[in-house]
Amino acid sequence: GVDETSPLASGFHIVSIPLEAEWADLPDLTEDPKSDDGEMESYALVTLATAEPDPKELITMEPDLVAMTASSIMAVQVSQTEPGSESKYLPDAYKPLYIE
Repeated sequence: GVDETSPLASGFHIVSIPLEAEWADLPDLTEDPKSDDGEMESYALVTLATAEPDPKELITMEPDLVAMTASSIMAVQVSQTEPGSESKYLPDAYKPLYIE
């Protein structure tokens, strides 16, 4: 289990770990042309649940305005990192999930 001192004990976390070396269903990421140190680009996946007549408009609205509608938006930033616990971006809380 996770004790109350763990960063995973509160909030909401999405962790996706492919079982293959390559993603099969997501577009390939390339080097970010705006990066000076060769970092890879990233993209967002957005899930929207609403009863509003123009759902595309909600994605560009300020969060305070979206909160006043009958809607929920979940946006996830997808980026590529090194495999498993080798990643410099992997939070320490997730490192024990990998078998070395």
